Amino acid sequence: MQGIDLTVYEGQIIGYIGPNGARKSTTVKIMLGLVDEYIGNIKIFGQKLSVGDHEYKKRIGFVPENAEIYDTLTVREYLLFIGGLYGIEESVTEHKGKKSYEEI
Repeated sequence: MQGIDLTVYEGQIIGYIGPNGARKSTTVKIMLGLVDEYIGNIKIFGQKLSVGDHEYKKRIGFVPENAEIYDTLTVREYLLFIGGLYGIEESVTEHKGKKSYEEI
């Protein structure tokens, strides 16, 4: 991947399209922190992306093309999975999940 320059403004929704093998998925995985081995610089909200930094994820959203994994997870497993993507401790996710369940 070379020369990718992507600017997304607050409130903007984008679709990231291109031919197979164009590294779209890899680019998104890097931005989501799912791939941490890459060469180059990535800035999100003006801050250089660093391994283990999950704070910025609280401000972005991602809708995958295929979400088959969700069909096999319980609600608890799903919440723990998503919480893990955002770097939220399991105990915090468990507590918030139980609180939401009680409210429903």
